[in-house]
Amino acid sequence: MKTVWKFPFPFGNKIEVDMPKGAEVIHFDVNYKTFCLWAIVDTERVEVATRYFRLHGTGHHISPDIGKDNHIATLQDGKFVWHIQNLEDSQMNRIAELAKEGLTQREIAQETGLSPATINRKLKEIKERDLE
Repeated sequence: MKTVWKFPFPFGNKIEVDMPKGAEVIHFDVNYKTFCLWAIVDTERVEVATRYFRLHGTGHHISPDIGKDNHIATLQDGKFVWHIQNLEDSQMNRIAELAKEGLTQREIAQETGLSPATINRKLKEIKERDLE
C-alpha cells in the first residue's frame, strides 16, 4: 500500500533523511516551524536508506554539479526563500563518472569528500541500479 509520510529535518546546509527505499519526494515545506519533506512511501518496503539533500537560500553558493534536475522545491518563509535539492543523483553520477575514469575507491573518496566505505556502498548501489 502506498501512503504519504512526512519527514521532518533540522535546519542545515547538508540534510540526511532516513526513509524507506524507493520513497518519492513530492513536497517541501515548513510545518509547525520545522522543515519537512513529504514523500510517497510503499508501506510494504521496509528497507530504509539514508537520502541526502542540500538546503540553501537564494543567493547562496551551490555546488557546480547541482542543476535543475536535482531541484525538488522552493519555499518562501517570510523574508527568506529556500531551495532544496536532491544530492543523491548528482553524487551518484559524480561517483560513477570518476569510477569510469579509472579512479580507485580511495581516490574517489578524496575527490568527493566521502569515506571509502561510503564510496564502496555507493558503487554497489550504482551497479545494482544499472542491472535493473
